[in-house]
Amino acid sequence: MCDAIEKMGRAVRVVAYDLSPLNCIALEQGRIEFLIDQNARVQGTLPPELLYDYLISGKRPETPEVYTDILIKTRYNI
Repeated sequence: MCDAIEKMGRAVRVVAYDLSPLNCIALEQGRIEFLIDQNARVQGTLPPELLYDYLISGKRPETPEVYTDILIKTRYNI
């Protein structure tokens, strides 16, 4: 995406999601302004695990809401 924007000669600010290796490189190069990491692994695995625990053993989560971290990374704190 960064390559396409640069080829178009547009001056835009890019915000990306997920702390992937390619996004980190683009962030360090200044091609992306900042990254929002939503911890996709936890968000993708935790709900099925909680559901499994409830369906198999009747175990409920400790709280009604389960929060996950959201990290904002810039080239200065990567």
